[in-house]
Amino acid sequence: IESRRIEDLPLNGRDPTALAALAPGVTPPAAPLTAAQGGTIPMINGGNTLTSTVTVDGATDVNPRSTQYLLLYTPNVDAVAEFKVQTNSMSAEYGRTNGGVITMVTKSGTNLMHGTLYWFIRNSDVDANDFFSNRAGIALASLKRNQAGLTVGGPAVIPKVYNGRNKTFFFFSFE
Repeated sequence: IESRRIEDLPLNGRDPTALAALAPGVTPPAAPLTAAQGGTIPMINGGNTLTSTVTVDGATDVNPRSTQYLLLYTPNVDAVAEFKVQTNSMSAEYGRTNGGVITMVTKSGTNLMHGTLYWFIRNSDVDANDFFSNRAGIALASLKRNQAGLTVGGPAVIPKVYNGRNKTFFFFSFE
């Protein structure tokens, strides 16, 4: 899944690992943790979360716990350039995995300065109650979610000292 679709698809909580549920054979965990809590790995091909792995820029991103693996780092959606789910017929580099592999590649800087600034607001004041809750007289539960962040990337330039164009780049993201 390329960068443009990653940014455009609606993700509850803006967790890029939720994109894995778009692949066949992938089941979201029963009680998912948010990215701030470490994040959880979905179940792939009927295996539990201990049989799958997640890599970010080629490095393993899982921390084993007693009953599940937790993610060490979950990049924000605007920092992910590519997202891939492999559910079977994986290459030998993933030999320790018998569930599946989620691979994320983060963005990098370019010769042009670029970035994003965002603030996603989800507020129950603009949500509608469902038909059955209205009929039973159950009020809509309160939900308030504010997610702000920024990304910026470009060439590493220090005026009169170093010109990193075509050589050295940076990319920073914060959420």
